[in-house]
Amino acid sequence: MRHRSVADLVTPTGVSVAPETTFEEVARLLDEFGITAMPVADERNRPPGVVSEADPVRHSAAGTRPGTAGELMSDPAVVARPDVRAWCPHSSGSATGATAS
Repeated sequence: MRHRSVADLVTPTGVSVAPETTFEEVARLLDEFGITAMPVADERNRPPGVVSEADPVRHSAAGTRPGTAGELMSDPAVVARPDVRAWCPHSSGSATGATAS
């Protein structure tokens, strides 16, 4: 069985948003690019968090209604090099080189 790398699982064109990006724009970009999550990039282009389709559900359950990507995101972002083997819950391996930002 061939193990997949992080590079195999991500879109080739990166899409990210700034913390001040509106919730509506986040939803539009997720839909437009057919993705389920994207990093939120700060002024130094570092990812303090990730915004995903699940985040509105999490906030709704908590009774909050965030207006921006920075308020909506989950943090910290977990990042990995493209060559890192992706972990699968059905395998005994784990990714090395993955870190929280």
